[in-house]
Amino acid sequence: MKDILNWPMGLVAAALLAVLGSLALRWSRDHRDTLHFQTALFLTAFALRFVGALAIYGGGLVNVLQDEDSQGWIGGVGFLQRWLENGWADPRIAGSLTSFLRTENTGYQTMLGVFFIVTRLTGRLSAAALTAAISAVGIVFTYRTARLVATERASRVVAGVITVMPLMLVWSSQTLKEPVVIAIEAIGFYALMRIGLRTGTARHVWLALAAFVLVAPFRFYIAYALGAALVFVIWRHRALFGGRIAARIAITCLVLITTGLITRAVSARERPSLERVQRFRESVSPGGSAAARLPSSPSARTSAPPPVVNAPGSASTAPATPAPRAKNAPSRLALLDARTPWQLPLVVLVGSTYALLAPFPWNFGSGGSLRLLFTAPDMILWWVIFFGWVVRGVWRAVRARVLDLAPLVIFLVMIGGLYSLLFANVGIAYRQRAQLVPPLLLLTAAGLRPRERPGA
Repeated sequence: MKDILNWPMGLVAAALLAVLGSLALRWSRDHRDTLHFQTALFLTAFALRFVGALAIYGGGLVNVLQDEDSQGWIGGVGFLQRWLENGWADPRIAGSLTSFLRTENTGYQTMLGVFFIVTRLTGRLSAAALTAAISAVGIVFTYRTARLVATERASRVVAGVITVMPLMLVWSSQTLKEPVVIAIEAIGFYALMRIGLRTGTARHVWLALAAFVLVAPFRFYIAYALGAALVFVIWRHRALFGGRIAARIAITCLVLITTGLITRAVSARERPSLERVQRFRESVSPGGSAAARLPSSPSARTSAPPPVVNAPGSASTAPATPAPRAKNAPSRLALLDARTPWQLPLVVLVGSTYALLAPFPWNFGSGGSLRLLFTAPDMILWWVIFFGWVVRGVWRAVRARVLDLAPLVIFLVMIGGLYSLLFANVGIAYRQRAQLVPPLLLLTAAGLRPRERPGA
């Protein structure tokens, strides 16, 4: 796979993004008193994630972690290939750029394609560098959000944990859409918390709207949670826009229309139902049939990836990745029937337990893979954090300040509930937790080390 890494361009992309990210922080109007720390935080997080990518793809660690969905970056190369052949007039490029309200989640491929076109820095390491940089930006915004509700020391601890935690590091070092989704969520949380704490201005509303719109092509269902939180905070902050109700009505209508269009696309393509949910759960359990799975991203469905362009005019072909096999999930849990009213609450309860805590010690018994063994240190670390601080902190935060922290609570209830319902195996639960950790740690900091003047 070394021929598709493109080391020179990857290193140039990393240097360029480090400089641009550091400069962008200096253009921000907020939190300028800790600008030096934010710059160091961004560069540290970016460096760790890019070094992780070098170890995974250049050092052969990918053979343990396995490739699976991380081949999605090839879609960005295909985007560049089409542009080189036909320019912007290619209807497939126009379709990719206007696919915000479709449910195929092609935003990551389109983003990489535009990056490749603008910079001509192609290759897998360039894609990993961009993903790592965006992830680092998300960590900076998580730190800023923590400062709104918790002490400076607690905010730095939250940022530090997310920076070095193996769970967050391993997913952010791969060519996946997860780091981008988590970063957009972090930006949305910051803007929503500023509005909800009545320290936000019109630019924070636009920032929240941008997060709401931009997350849809990456993972469409996240838009529902961000949209619901946005509507809640703008109506709670009645002094926003000078107290003019027309602006709040317009934003509410925009959110409702957008989510309505997404729902229409989801209904037409996915045909969501408890029957479909149950089929998905059974299909990814051990021994399940891949034919029953929910539609995956286009890159995962493609049997032969398009040519990989290392530079304009040259190409190489990436090997096809075999479909992943579900492992390590107790099949009896997947047999809980989400279609049965009395079993549905149990499905959600079991699913939420796995989403928060999997893998469990018994998952490391006979038949456990080497990839699963790599999660053991992370499991121990997370269990210490969860039972030592998260449970107590979240309880205190919700009990004392649930309205102030509503954007985080709404997100956890909606997205955590969805992931609990779709739980099917340990691997899926472990991957989905990466989206839940930042809001959980923010609530923990707000509960254990609250700031005396929230949002100040």
